[in-house]
Order: sequence, then C-alpha cells, then structure tokens
Amino acid sequence: MKKQFWVIFGLAGIFLATVLMLFLFDLWNDRTRWVSRGLAAKMTVFARMGGEAAVQAGERPEDEPWYAFYIEEAKNSCGMYGEKKNYDAMDSLTYGEVKSIAAAFQIEYETSIPDDESIPAGEWFEVYDRILGENSQVQQQELVILGTSSNVEGLSMWQCVTDQGIFDFSGLSLDGYMDALVCAYTCSGQLIAVREQKNEPASLENIWIQEGEGRSVTVNIFGYSRTFILDSRLEVPAGQVIADLVLKKQKISQVTLKTTVIKGEILSIGEDFVEIKNYGKVKMADPFRVLQITGEPEELSMDALQVGNKYTEFVVDGDLICAALIRAEADASTIRVLLSCDGFTGYAHDQVCLTSSVPFWSACQDVRTDYDAGQTLTIDRQLLPEGQTMVIQTAATSGTIQVLSLNRGQGHPAYRGLIEITNTGDGMILVNELLLEEYLYGVVPSEMPASYEMEALKVQAVCARSFAAAAINAPRFSLWNAHVDDSTATQVYNNAGEDARAIRAVDDTAGQILLWQDTPVQAYFYSTSCGSSSSPGEVWLSGESPEYMEGRLQIIGESTRDLSSEDAFRSFIDEYDSKDYFEKDVSWFRWQVTMDFSHIRTAVDKSLLTRIRAVPSQITVKDDQGNFVEKAISTVGDIRSISVDERAKSGVLQSVIIEGTEAVIKVRGEYNIRLLLAPLNDPVVCHDGTDAGTMNLLPSGYFYISAQDGQSCTLKGGGYGHGAGMSQNGVQALACRGYSWEEILEHYFSGTALGAIGLTH
Repeated sequence: MKKQFWVIFGLAGIFLATVLMLFLFDLWNDRTRWVSRGLAAKMTVFARMGGEAAVQAGERPEDEPWYAFYIEEAKNSCGMYGEKKNYDAMDSLTYGEVKSIAAAFQIEYETSIPDDESIPAGEWFEVYDRILGENSQVQQQELVILGTSSNVEGLSMWQCVTDQGIFDFSGLSLDGYMDALVCAYTCSGQLIAVREQKNEPASLENIWIQEGEGRSVTVNIFGYSRTFILDSRLEVPAGQVIADLVLKKQKISQVTLKTTVIKGEILSIGEDFVEIKNYGKVKMADPFRVLQITGEPEELSMDALQVGNKYTEFVVDGDLICAALIRAEADASTIRVLLSCDGFTGYAHDQVCLTSSVPFWSACQDVRTDYDAGQTLTIDRQLLPEGQTMVIQTAATSGTIQVLSLNRGQGHPAYRGLIEITNTGDGMILVNELLLEEYLYGVVPSEMPASYEMEALKVQAVCARSFAAAAINAPRFSLWNAHVDDSTATQVYNNAGEDARAIRAVDDTAGQILLWQDTPVQAYFYSTSCGSSSSPGEVWLSGESPEYMEGRLQIIGESTRDLSSEDAFRSFIDEYDSKDYFEKDVSWFRWQVTMDFSHIRTAVDKSLLTRIRAVPSQITVKDDQGNFVEKAISTVGDIRSISVDERAKSGVLQSVIIEGTEAVIKVRGEYNIRLLLAPLNDPVVCHDGTDAGTMNLLPSGYFYISAQDGQSCTLKGGGYGHGAGMSQNGVQALACRGYSWEEILEHYFSGTALGAIGLTH
C-alpha cells in the first residue's frame, strides 16, 4: 500500500509540474513574442500608403529581399531609424524605434523602458491600432489559415488560402497558425501580420466538398483543393455538396451537409437577396458564396450572377440561401428536344406519367405545385386543359425527371433540364429543354457504343454537337417550338443511359464543333460503310453536296473509284480481301439476304401509298405509253422482277424498277428503296456468318441483285445506314489504328475547321 501511495503521489507531482511548465511557457511566449523590424516596417508603410504599398513593392526587382522596399520607405516616411552598426531587418523591433514611429504618425507614446530593449508583439500591436485609427485601409479581420504552398498545390511561395480568400503574406511564417482562427491585419489582398490566434475551434461556412469518404474530405476553397482528416468516419460518402465544417486541432470534428436546393430563373438581384422564378425574393446568408461548378470548381464574385440564368441552383439553409452553384452562363447554348412516343411512332402522347429521385415541381399559368422525391405525377387532358403548357423541373439542377410513360432501350428514360408538356388537343406534346452539352451526354451513348475507343467517342461528340448547333440555327421542328427530336430523324437521344466514358468524351471536346466557312457543319453519320461513302446529294437526290462531304473510298491509299456500272459494283462487293478497307472485319461490312417475292409484295404494299403521298416525285408509276408518272396506288400486285435502274459513282442505288402483275414502279432514293424492299420475313446474314434476323429496312442502299428466278431474289450488299458523311465503325477502326479524333474528323470532313460553338450565326 505504501509503495502504491508513493507511485500515485509521484505521478500527481509530474502532472502538476507539467501543467505549471505549460502555463509558464505560454506566459513567457506571450511576453517574449517579438516583431521583426522588417515586419514592423511593412505594417507602418501599409498604414501610411494603404493598398498602394503592395503595388510599389511588387514593382521592385525580384532578387531583392521581401522587406527591402518597406525598410526604405519606413525610414523615409514612417519614422523608422536604423543607422547604428549591424542593423538587421530581421532583428526585433525596439522601444526606441516605436517611439520614433509613433512621433511620425503624431501618436503620443511614452515608456520608461530603455530604447534598445525589444518590444513585445502585444504592446506593438496596441500602438499600431492607435496609428491605424478608424479610417485606415488596413483592417483587422478574423480568418482561418487553411493552406500555403507547403500543403496546397498551386499556391506560390508567399500565398496562403483562407476561408476569406487568397492573401499574400510576405515576411510571415504561418505554419504555426495552420487550420487555426486568427485575427490578422489585412489590406488589398495582403495578410500583413497576425495579431493573435483565437483559442476556439475554427468554423468554415458554406464550403464546397469535392469528395469525402471514410475519414477524409477534399474541399475546394477559392479554386484550390485541400484534403482534411476527420475525427470520425463519414456515415455516407459526400461529394459535390456545400457544407459547414468545424476544425479542431487540425482535424475536422464536425461536418454539416447542406443538401436542400432550389432552382429557377433569376429574375432580379439585390444587395442581400436573389429573386428566383416561382420562389420570390430569398435572402442571402453571410457568407454567401458563388461557385462555377462546371469543370474545375471556381469561386466567383456576386457579379457572376446574371438575371435570366436558368442554370443556377441555390443551396438553402433555413430561410436563407447560402450558396449559388452556376452550371452554365445565362447565354449558354440550350437545345429543345421533341420527345417521341414509344417506338418513335409519333409525338402526340395520350398521357404523361413522371417522377424524380429528388424533390420536383410543376408550374402552369403561374401556379406552382411541389412534389416530394419519388412521388408520381400523372398529366392528362383533364389535368391540363387544351392549349395550356405545364413546366416540370427538379429542385436541383443535377436532378433528373424520369418519364414513366415512356419506354426506351434503357427502360424509363430520365431527362436533365426541364420538361414542357403542352396539350394540343390531339395529344400531349413533350419537349425537353436542357444545356447543349448535357444533351450530348444522352446522344453519344445512344448513337455509338460507349465501349468504343475514347478517340472515337470524341469524334462522335464533335459531330453530334455540330449537328445540334446547325439544328439550333435552323430548327426542324418549329411547329412544336423544338430544334430536334430524339429519333433517327435527327439524332437518337437518351435511348441508352448516360455513360461515364461518353460524358468524358463530351467534356474533353466541350464547345468544339466542325465549321465550314464559319458555319456549323451538317455532320451526317451512319453505322458502317461498305468501303465507299457517298455525298449527301447522291443519297438524298438533292443534286447538291458540300465540298467537305464528298463520297470517297474508305481505304488506305485510294480515294475514288467509279462504281456506277453493275460490273464495277459487283466486283467491288465481291472482291475486297486484298484491299485494306477500314471496316472489313465489321459484321455489317458485307451482307446478303434471299427474299421470297411474296414477302417483297408484303413489304411494298405496307408502305407504298404512304411513301407516294409523302414523296410523289420519287415513286412513279409506268403508264400505257411507257412513261413514269405520278400516281397514287396501293399495290403493284405479285412481284415479277426487280432491276437496277441507276447507281451513283459511289455505288449507292439511286433508283430501281419493281415490276408487278398490276403495276410497274420506279423507286428513287436509297431510303425508299430500303423501305419497299425491307426483309420483313427473311433473315439478313452478315459476311462473318452472323444472322441479323428480319428487318424493317434493308441494311443499306449499297447492294446488287445477284439472282432471281421469278419466285425469289438474292441481294448482296455492304454497309449499314445511309452512307453519307462519317461511318461510326470506320471511326472506331481508325481510332484502333492510333488516329487522333482531330485526324479522323479531317478524313471524313476534309477541309473543315474546328471552332467554338460561339462562332455560330
């Protein structure tokens, strides 16, 4: 027992001695913390000159010590003397020098302490506060030191990042204040001196968390990233969110996420409020942060908020908005997409059913209705009267609206941006308005497999953006106030779900389009070539083709060949092994189908009258004099024969003759030919043995008739798609060979230039 007593007594003594030593150390440190002459000179010069001091100091030679200008100026105008031998700017400031400085600023200061004694920092700061007075440009400011070049990449040697901005701090050592709340003297972006460190946790309000998981979070502060360690693990990963953080002993002890957001068009901006459509005037918190979050996050001034911007979301904390997250400028390119019914059969929807994984709202005639995340909203002609339009938006710009009444390849598609629903009387018309770049997120994976080479995906992104830019300038669906639809009539959109690789391809080529004489290119594309591409004039019979999209062979070392004769085309289709065609290993490079004439009659009768009414000049009927004239018929009867009438130099068919028991017709245009001869009941077989099954359209207009016996015929051809512009599988083949996306675009669209979408007219 006696031994235990002495052990306990000894431990208690050690503890008390340690506490006493720490107390005495703190007391000694407070009394013996000095200010160097160089730092005092800097402080007095800023007191005299304000922000002009930083300007003039910055104009001095770089090889001078940081204090050289301040010492010289302080001697000239601030009463600092230093004529004695061995004067050193890094020596501590003395009482005598303070007396001289005070006199220069007409401040009364007396002390009995000898002039050559060093003055403690605390006493000097008291004198300095009197020098500053009430109207000085130098201010005392509380801030949290968060990083220097020693722990934050991108900062220069004398830069620090704080919760209040970026400061220059020449002449100071800030390592001892890291992650601490301090009271500092500041002026014009200069952290002049640290007056004191506050003995309390440091709070960081409305900070952007880039990512957080486990026991670490990475935040972005005024454009710089810093990773912090947490006291305890995050319950769920956190990223792309505004939060309040509490720092204690250089660790984060508390994280408060702010996930509630509102979104709407900015109607007006005041000193302490933002007026938001459908929300009214909402007051701003202090601090209120404005961040550009597209690409690398960037903190901006209030001037970045623009009236009319629809693509800003506001982070809400109680009744206040504490941050504005800008996803695009007010004048950013947006596109309006007309959404098709299931199967792309039309645009008039009987009913619309939708939901969202985040809170959302609807607005019709200035009446707003809010819905919880996961709630289902059904709109029909009773809910939305004829002639009226309802707008659906998520509360967060990053949220999506899922249309449960639509079915696509991905299932029920989800849409970024807003959805407009208009009751035309004949049905509900759906238009999706969103940022052009986000529209491309849904186009690229729907038009090209996201597993393709990254360079190929970038080519697709630029072509899709160019096509969209041209469509914005010349809308094809102005009847519904839309630029494009979501089908093959323009570009397939949101049939496949978004993919990270496709998004990266869009982002890596952001804003880039193909230009011809400063005008966006109509960048046509299709799946697979047969080894030869066509000009648009050959495919669509317009007779006009842009110079940048002339037909050419898809082969190394050979650009053109006349394939207009049947013999030349047959040889081209059958004898390709010795040539280095880009796509000869692709299944659709060659194909064939044998069709029963009765099946061909079915295909002809199914579409004949519809196509005659749509394009009467392209499907004509032979009259008694042997002339082909416009005439509305619904059948040719039983098929007797099919023959080629005209073929373009590129090899694409331009017209065929179909002879039946009741009529003989001339069919012009590759689409009409592919439709009327569709293999509805006969399987198409690719050259690698793949059975592609039956189809609603022939794979391409590049084929010849190899045999027919009065009962059936065999078609041998190549490629998949219309054949004008860019072959997507050709792009993939070139990317696999190491070609860059810029080189591939030059191959398919020779003579065009890459430019920013802002160059559109």
